[in-house]
Amino acid sequence: SPTPTPDTRIVNLAAPDVNPLTGEKVTDPAVLNRRPLAIKIGDSWEAGVRPQSGASYADWVFEHESEGGIPRWTAIFYSSTPDRVGGTRSCRIIDNEIPAIFKSLLACSGMSGGTREFYLRPSDINQEKRFFTPDFGDYTPMFYRSDNAPIPHNLMVVPAEIWKEADQRGSNTKPDLSG
Repeated sequence: SPTPTPDTRIVNLAAPDVNPLTGEKVTDPAVLNRRPLAIKIGDSWEAGVRPQSGASYADWVFEHESEGGIPRWTAIFYSSTPDRVGGTRSCRIIDNEIPAIFKSLLACSGMSGGTREFYLRPSDINQEKRFFTPDFGDYTPMFYRSDNAPIPHNLMVVPAEIWKEADQRGSNTKPDLSG
């Protein structure tokens, strides 16, 4: 009987050069030794919101409604490192859940008092030093204001600087993303 031809579309997700979030091979397997990074991005038709920066580099993008029907994204970056991502917006309660799924770092512009005190400050992501926001004193070079949009839509995140700071905090370790 003839030997079956292997299906080249199937990849081993445990292979050291395969991104477990996408199933795609990466050109630099070293990027898979860091934590994914979740970044909150605005997505409304309000003046100054669009175009967003860096979202096309995300491995996953979740769109969800915040209060008043305002759409927001939580973008997960792992295999790519854009120069900047934004306009970065404030965290919501859902941003306690999405980063937990991906065991990621989290960056946002801030959050309401209730979200901060009841959901994010006591969360594992904060206790494990994986949370980055100007509300907790994180500024340049991780965050900066762009001249390309009006406040509050002009806050940018520099992913490389977030990963660098996470290295210094000891929180940028490769998570188990199997299962």
